[in-house]
Amino acid sequence: MIRKDTARSESNPFHEHFKYGIITTLVALCAFFATGWCAPAWCGETAVLEVTDAGDHLSPTPWTKDYIRKKPYVIYSGKLNTMTILWQTYQTPAKSTIVWGTTTSYGKGPVTVHENGSLANEHQFSHTTSGLQPATKYYFQVTNDGYSHGGSFTTAPAPSTTGVSFYGYGDSRATWLDPPVEHNAVLTQLLADMNQDPVRRQTVLVHLGDYVYNGLNEYLWDLQQFNPEAQYESMHSTFSKMPFMGVLGNHEGYDAYARRETVFNFQNLGELFRKYYPYKYANNKRFYHSFDYGPVHFVVIDTWSYKDQIIDTQQANWLQHDLKTSKKPWKVAMIHTPIWDCLAGNTAIQNQLTPILKAGGVQLVLQGHQHYYSHVTYNDMTYLVLGGGGATLLDPATTTCVEEANKTIVKTAFVYHFARFDVLGDTMTVSVINSDGGAVEPPFTITNGSAPAKSR
Repeated sequence: MIRKDTARSESNPFHEHFKYGIITTLVALCAFFATGWCAPAWCGETAVLEVTDAGDHLSPTPWTKDYIRKKPYVIYSGKLNTMTILWQTYQTPAKSTIVWGTTTSYGKGPVTVHENGSLANEHQFSHTTSGLQPATKYYFQVTNDGYSHGGSFTTAPAPSTTGVSFYGYGDSRATWLDPPVEHNAVLTQLLADMNQDPVRRQTVLVHLGDYVYNGLNEYLWDLQQFNPEAQYESMHSTFSKMPFMGVLGNHEGYDAYARRETVFNFQNLGELFRKYYPYKYANNKRFYHSFDYGPVHFVVIDTWSYKDQIIDTQQANWLQHDLKTSKKPWKVAMIHTPIWDCLAGNTAIQNQLTPILKAGGVQLVLQGHQHYYSHVTYNDMTYLVLGGGGATLLDPATTTCVEEANKTIVKTAFVYHFARFDVLGDTMTVSVINSDGGAVEPPFTITNGSAPAKSR
């Protein structure tokens, strides 16, 4: 289902960037197409960034209106009893503060938070709250020169917890300069699902990569992932209520119109993803990391900072050691490139990663990249492609799905969707839900052992 965006107000600085960015992009496209000097999207990106830089100091300080650029969003620091809140503005506020507490009266703070810099694409703020109680709901409010934005989160469960819920989805990007209409629709339904049981379901949200069309373009992060306009309130609300933990996708590292090896700033691959999602990466040049959340150990694999998608020895060794040393009963791998899918897949990636994940005790692999839903089992492990987060869908019926030895194709679907995972002891129940609230397939279970997924 295609949804049309609603009209925009012209009172927000975001609209000014959008309007002038479009005009300048069109002029640049015409000029560069005529001369053949540049690939299409890179011409547009350069123009947009120039306009963004030039317009940074147009407004006076202290603020006379709200210059929020990226409303507060939450990520998990990986340390129990902490949570990190981040936001960004278009210009330097005279004062920026945060308060938090277990009620909307807060009680902690205010703490003054300073920006990371005053250049056009800086003005970032980050605060990690600490000393929090596990499995407890906290409210927070960020205030910049009198303009406030709030949210809430539930802290990670205690390590001894045997039950937890979490959500997953991927490939939420729109196309080129399109706004995030379908992404917002998916998160509208996710919030509705969460609100049916907020005590259990206000939890962590994992994303399988591809957030924006061109991950090296600041403007597209503003437009497609952090759009501040009211019609995308489901996105704002989700990101301010659930710690958002993600994987590097191919669109975060390069321009979709150009081959990766020819992109002029290939050396900056993933830099904006790292900027807006500063997870505790195990390597400062790569994007792999892991974290615990209750009884679940999540391991995040990075294949897209490598030219051939084959991870190097350093990441392979880290992955083996990380899985071996985790004592959690549930292990979930997150990766953008599908390892096992309804398609035949990349045999080199399969040969490299399948033995490591199997030996490491992983029960579930969450994947993206393909814009559909795919549920397969391979050697008693469950592999899901959750690629229906907002990008233009691909109908798996038009692709060449392949049955292979030891692989079973359980279900494919051409639909926008997300998944909820409910862990209770030795059983994980998986519910895959489309953007209209319907079940993509009947809920199925995964057992904490060698048994494959079973439909209920």
